[in-house]
Amino acid sequence: MIITGGSISIPGGPFAASGGGPPPLIEPVDTIVGAYQAVQSDLGLTYGVQLQQQQPGTAGTSIALTTPPAAIVPIMVKATNGLAVGSGAAFDISFDQGGTFPMSVTPTVGVAVALEGAGAGASLTWAAGSSVLNAEWRATCAGWQDQSGNALHYAQPLPANQPIVTLGVGGFAGVANHTLEPRFLDSPYAVPSIAIQPLMILAVFRALAFPGGDHRLVTQGLPSFSNNGTIFHYVNPAPSLTQFGGGGATNVAADLAIGAWGVLESVFANSNADYIQVGIGMQHTGTNTGSGPTGVTRELFAAAGGQFPGMFELLAMIHCPPQSSAAFRAAVAAKYGPSIAGGV
Repeated sequence: MIITGGSISIPGGPFAASGGGPPPLIEPVDTIVGAYQAVQSDLGLTYGVQLQQQQPGTAGTSIALTTPPAAIVPIMVKATNGLAVGSGAAFDISFDQGGTFPMSVTPTVGVAVALEGAGAGASLTWAAGSSVLNAEWRATCAGWQDQSGNALHYAQPLPANQPIVTLGVGGFAGVANHTLEPRFLDSPYAVPSIAIQPLMILAVFRALAFPGGDHRLVTQGLPSFSNNGTIFHYVNPAPSLTQFGGGGATNVAADLAIGAWGVLESVFANSNADYIQVGIGMQHTGTNTGSGPTGVTRELFAAAGGQFPGMFELLAMIHCPPQSSAAFRAAVAAKYGPSIAGGV
């Protein structure tokens, strides 16, 4: 366990932190040759140290994640009354995104509460203040360690802007922005112009909602916003997943339903061979999506350039040279199984 500043980090996979468990499958991020950057939600995830209040209203208390759980799990806390902490305020705690609440606690201000079951190893500490009935707090992701060896990690130091840790698929947690608030992760990965270095993007993802507008899954980030290697939702005329590199745009309409998990595969080569494929749908190609300028940063669930935050959930994302995706797809199928209903 590493505690640094505003985050708590659990290196390695879900069994690495606890020192046991079965040997891992071939990880999807390990199937790619020469990856520029590779992140996977159950590898090297960094928890935020402050749980993020979701709804409703604004409670006076706050909840700190004093120590992380032994395995990466979503942590949700729900207030069962509106009393002050230390004067009867009570909370239920879930480790499956609100499906069940196996713990109920009546905390004391400043005294850590050890979690049990799936949350074993973690502790939460409440600050002074009142609660709000049915208010929810969730554990967040403050960072993602790049598994490519290039140390192009994603991070978000501001608790209010951190995406949440989700239930994911098959016991493997995910990371998501599930609101229209700016909750995103930035990386120092400066994607070169596609005219210099063609790019492939692979991801295991789902769209959580599409409220309209330009909602980005991944793009170049601030301070030098560009469209190099961008994947986003757009209305054209129906909600479409789109690749864009500063030139033309290629759209995938209705190949993967909102809420369904699937594999994204997209190649930017500055030619009419550029393509995007979602799930087991066809490769949509024939448009040169552009070369784009060299970027400065990379942003997930992007709110860059004044755009709308992307309401997506991710299990993995890889940036790499164009290559066969067969080994990646096989590893995704073996790891996550039939839950990837949109196909691999």
